[in-house]
Amino acid sequence: MAETSLEVTAEGYDFTSGSLCLDFVNTAATHEPLTGEDLHSYAHLVEWARQAGIIGDETVAALRTQAAEDRTAATALYTDAVMLRETIYRLLTAALGEHPSDESDLETFNVALTATLQNARVAHDDEGFYRMWREDVLPLDRPLWPVLDAAAGLLISPGVLNRLRHCDGQRCDWLFIDNSRNHSRRWCSMSGCGNRAKARRSYARRKRANPSLPIEDPVSPTESRG
Repeated sequence: MAETSLEVTAEGYDFTSGSLCLDFVNTAATHEPLTGEDLHSYAHLVEWARQAGIIGDETVAALRTQAAEDRTAATALYTDAVMLRETIYRLLTAALGEHPSDESDLETFNVALTATLQNARVAHDDEGFYRMWREDVLPLDRPLWPVLDAAAGLLISPGVLNRLRHCDGQRCDWLFIDNSRNHSRRWCSMSGCGNRAKARRSYARRKRANPSLPIEDPVSPTESRG
């Protein structure tokens, strides 16, 4: 089967959360229920990883070839990736105090993390030591290695975790690191959820001043978060 059969039309994924693992979590609009899915297949997972800069073009081509040769394995890996994304989301929102932590989620995460860290290496160049991933193997879960590493790093970094925020936008479950000066950021983006919240507040004020206005949400339920 041709490699190109696993290619997808490139779409611009969002990488503005401040953490790779949050960018991964944010490939869904909401999680409970799951809506606004941006990863529709293994091919989309590979494309997301390419755009995130965590795998190069040669790795992308090799993974597409493997997926084309074993679609069953690729589909299973995609399903596992989505389940892992939801596990990371629940761990992070538990850290925010939104719900009690679930030991089964932590166990699931640690099983995946343990398998991933077997592929981590420390290398050295003129600028010093750095983390790298082994290059002598290329399993289908390769795009997830840096994501799991980043998630573990975030969970054990209190100073960063204290700046983790959940977007206040309606129908938006995006998470982000609040790096604003006074740590008061509320939205995943002002151009998206922030502006829509402002529009709702403006409409509410006009509605109070003019009760004859129709009772409606000024933002379409299907509008993207962007």
